[in-house]
Amino acid sequence: MKRVAAKKRINGALIIVLLFSLLLLYKFYNPLLYNLFPNCFFKEITGFKCPGCGAQSAIHSLLNFNLYGALQHNPLFVTALPYIVMGILLDNLKPLSARAQKLRRVLYGKFAITTLALIVAAFWIVRNL
Repeated sequence: MKRVAAKKRINGALIIVLLFSLLLLYKFYNPLLYNLFPNCFFKEITGFKCPGCGAQSAIHSLLNFNLYGALQHNPLFVTALPYIVMGILLDNLKPLSARAQKLRRVLYGKFAITTLALIVAAFWIVRNL
């Protein structure tokens, strides 16, 4: 039992180190200027932007406190970031209170996911017009 707990702590620490390293990389290296970052496969093949295009540059802008620049790169990603963070928190905080469980059902239930899929599809179409 102690080995499992120790392994979970080590894995958690490795994930934190990896995320912190990625944040530093995105803070100091602009994805538009360096070839360290992957290009969008969809855009390379079709010439159209996918819903995620510009997210790497948006992360760089956000980490450098440039909200306007981040919104120019990918407004959907920037506005969805608090939603994504809340989902991660609700998935990892245990045990959840009754209020948090209800919030999770409302924000991440079938209706919410269907609505989000329609928003992403509309964004995808509009950004390529």
